[in-house]
Amino acid sequence: MQTSSTSRRTTLHKGALFSVTQPKAHAIQCVQGLIWITHDNHADDIILSAGQSHVARNNARMIVQGLEKSEMCVHVPREHSLALSMANLPHRIAARWAMVSFARRAASVVR
Repeated sequence: MQTSSTSRRTTLHKGALFSVTQPKAHAIQCVQGLIWITHDNHADDIILSAGQSHVARNNARMIVQGLEKSEMCVHVPREHSLALSMANLPHRIAARWAMVSFARRAASVVR
């Protein structure tokens, strides 16, 4: 589907929910079954059957529900995967990394 993404395949049982808080550019692919997708503050809902997919166009929270036992694949753009990895680092390491990156950029501007 997308060449620069990481994927996560998961099973949704009938009635089970899956939520993505900042889904912009995330793609949901229904591999098997039937799933329902809705975004906060959007009137349009999406129903996907096997082989169909949906790409989120904004960051409104996305909720996916299995209308029957279903398999889906979530494709996350690689830049979002890196941001999530950074968010999971211990606070001090992430802060130190940000300071070093900022210092390097500032030094290159001064030259």
